[in-house]
Amino acid sequence: MHSAALISRSNAKKITSLLVIVALILLICDRTLFQSHHIKTATYHTLSWMYNHAAIVLGLHILSMILLTCFFVPPALLVLASGFVFQNIYVVEGWSFVIAWLASMLGAVIGGTLAFSRAPGLSRDLLRVVCGRYPILNAVDTAVVKNPLRVMMLLRLNPFLPFGVLNYVFAMKGVDMALFVAAMASVMQWYLFLVCVGAGLSNMYNGYGFIGYAIGTACGALVMV
Repeated sequence: MHSAALISRSNAKKITSLLVIVALILLICDRTLFQSHHIKTATYHTLSWMYNHAAIVLGLHILSMILLTCFFVPPALLVLASGFVFQNIYVVEGWSFVIAWLASMLGAVIGGTLAFSRAPGLSRDLLRVVCGRYPILNAVDTAVVKNPLRVMMLLRLNPFLPFGVLNYVFAMKGVDMALFVAAMASVMQWYLFLVCVGAGLSNMYNGYGFIGYAIGTACGALVMV
C-alpha cells in the first residue's frame, strides 16, 4: 500500500513538473509571440492581491511548506516561487529574500519534525522502496549510527535526495530528534540559493532584464560556495 502511494506521489511530481513547463511556455508565448499580455495582466492582479494581504500569503506559504514536507513532495519549486512572489510583496522594505528564506526554513523545520514524528507508524516496506530508488541510502546504515549529525548534514547537502524522503529515512534509522532538527541547517544555503534565483527572476519580470536575473543567480551561487 505504501509502495503504491510512493509511486503515486512520483507520478504526481512528474505531472506537476510538466504543468510548470507548460505554464512557462504559455508565459513566453503570451509575451513574445502573441503579445496579448493576458497572463501578465492576471499575474499583476494576483501579485496586487498578495501585496494587500501579505500576512495571509506568508502564513499560506509556511503552511504549504509544512504540507509538502509531510507528504514527500520536494518543496524546491515552492521555495523558488517564494523568492519571486515576496520580491514583489516586500519590495519597499527590502527584506523580501530574507523573509522568504526564513519562512521557507520555518515551514521545512516544522514539516520535517512532524514527518519525523509520524514515520514510525509507516510501513518498513516503504523504507525498502525508498532505498531501492536511492541506493546511496543503503550505504549509510552504519555511518548514520556512529556519526548521525555529520551524515545527516552531508546527505541534506545533496539536492537530488528529496527532503521529505530523508525525514522518513532518518526517523526509521532511530536518530535523535534534536540531532535531526540540527541537521536541517544544511538546507539553509540551498534554500537561500533558490530564493535568490526567484528574486532575480522577479527583477527580470519587472523590467530589470537579464542583469536582474544574473544578480540574483550570482548572489545565490555565492552562498553555495
